[in-house]
Amino acid sequence: MADLVFGWLTVSDPFHHRYGQHLSKAEVDELVKPSDEALELVHEWLLDHGVEQWELQYSAAKDFIRLSLPVADVERLLDTKYSIFKHVDGTRLVRTPEYSLPAHLHEHVTVITPTNQFLRSDPMSKDIRVKAGSHPLPPLVPEPAGSSVAAVCNFSLVTPDCLRTIYGTINYTAQVPGKNKVALTDYLGEVNSRPDIAQFLQLYRPEAAAAANEFSKISIAGGPINDLNSTEIADQTGVEGNLDAETILGEWHPKLAPRSILPVLD
Repeated sequence: MADLVFGWLTVSDPFHHRYGQHLSKAEVDELVKPSDEALELVHEWLLDHGVEQWELQYSAAKDFIRLSLPVADVERLLDTKYSIFKHVDGTRLVRTPEYSLPAHLHEHVTVITPTNQFLRSDPMSKDIRVKAGSHPLPPLVPEPAGSSVAAVCNFSLVTPDCLRTIYGTINYTAQVPGKNKVALTDYLGEVNSRPDIAQFLQLYRPEAAAAANEFSKISIAGGPINDLNSTEIADQTGVEGNLDAETILGEWHPKLAPRSILPVLD
């Protein structure tokens, strides 16, 4: 396992000679597939509870089994009772706080879902801009009274000064400026737009504004690194990528930013 973990690290390092030599899908399936004993015991348990073999659907590696059953049958299978839980926004989920498995399956079964997981899969809205004249967002946590944090943070708009105050890095200077580095990775078409970052830094940390044009950009497997056009800006492309770069540069000591920030795009 140690060799395998080491392999994962080296094949993900753009500057290592093994970079890009990832496992094939077949090799990954072989790595994660369950043992024959585990499959046999799980099949035996399901079949003993009236589940037919043809009802079982497998992932490619057979490490996941999917089947559809009436709730009453699942309750008998897991020795539990399901209920309908309602969120304050009206969302309803059928879940159970607890369930049981035969003791001999504990070492072979990692998770059964849906059971006691209450995460909802609704995608987050990408529209995070606040319209002019709208009310500020309510504070997520109570503002601390009589503290330096309360003096600089309004808890409806997070600024570099607020974060630096919270984490105590206002006067921090890196001890090894030639070696300290920070990297960020962008996925799904996200980019770090220098004009946007420069505008943010000029507004919130002007002494670091020059860093917007001095950090390195590296494209991996054709990942975009160019600045956005007007259409992409209107579509809010790069919101997350800009947020990451602005937060890092806004927090980092401005004299170190040019050689310390390394966005890697994929």
